[in-house]
Amino acid sequence: MKRPQDPKDSTVEFIVWGLSPKNPEHEAPLVTGLNSQEQAQAAIETLRVEHGCTELRVQRLDLAQNPAALWQSPNLLNL
Repeated sequence: MKRPQDPKDSTVEFIVWGLSPKNPEHEAPLVTGLNSQEQAQAAIETLRVEHGCTELRVQRLDLAQNPAALWQSPNLLNL
């Protein structure tokens, strides 16, 4: 059995985005602070079944990565 991660030790956060019944036109973060893909999938199931949310997706955010590095990446398009 896998031991649950302590949020303070984690450098990765999972965020569930989607459309809520109250605001079906704008995607918003619905759940933040999750420590695993499994927690995110469980949250998606709950949001879909119990709350009627749609267009749900998971964002994996690496908190150890320097966000400034994104802007220096050669993979970023300069339009």
